[in-house]
Amino acid sequence: MSKHYNKDERFVPFMEKIANEIINRVRQTIDIKTLFSSYTLNEVKDLCYQAKHLLLQWKIEYENIRTKLENDKRGFLTWNFEHRILFDKTDYMSQICDDLIEISLNLNEFYDIFGLEMKTVTGNEQMVNQIFEHVSDLKKSFFSYYFDIFNRENRQQWYSFIDEFKHRSLIIEQEAKHFIRTSFTQLRSAETAFDMLMKFQKIDTKHVLAHEMIQQFSAILLQYCKEIDIIYDLFIKYKDHPPILKVKILFIFF
Repeated sequence: MSKHYNKDERFVPFMEKIANEIINRVRQTIDIKTLFSSYTLNEVKDLCYQAKHLLLQWKIEYENIRTKLENDKRGFLTWNFEHRILFDKTDYMSQICDDLIEISLNLNEFYDIFGLEMKTVTGNEQMVNQIFEHVSDLKKSFFSYYFDIFNRENRQQWYSFIDEFKHRSLIIEQEAKHFIRTSFTQLRSAETAFDMLMKFQKIDTKHVLAHEMIQQFSAILLQYCKEIDIIYDLFIKYKDHPPILKVKILFIFF
């Protein structure tokens, strides 16, 4: 044990310096003004996971060393420092990282669901683009931040923003639900829609719209039956006198 840091009045400021260094590193990485404009949503999620892990690991390592000292038979002084001083800020920042992870997942799942395949399946490119625009506007709301989200004194502003985000997200979800239910009763191709839904089954997501998509299997089967009926009617109609192609076919023999 260091002779210089063998007293609480010297050791606590040293531990605070470690905590502050971790805090500054996270602040530099998770800059809310540029986070959602400079990185993809998957990158945002990964950065926030890493920041959260760093913040939590600081506390875990502290507790591990404290336990070792308490169990050491050489009689080292135990660490009974005030947790508020060392972990109040890092614990709060970890909570904010959780919020950002949830937000990035929510936005990313909107984009995953309303991708190019949705335009192909529904044939309603205009409506898909409109929902995309609403999601993009929701994402852009992060670009105009004017307060420090990691400062606990601003927690009410942050909580208000989260509530507003969830409210706007819910409105988009309701709009998207109506679009999905309506569009899947007017499918262009059962095969294309079925392929898309099979992909959604493999996605690890709890998003309400992904669940809504999975519920459309009955609509796809209904469309499939309609397509079979059309093919059957055409077969019955032309089986005795099949239509002959009017295009001249040139045969070349070698």
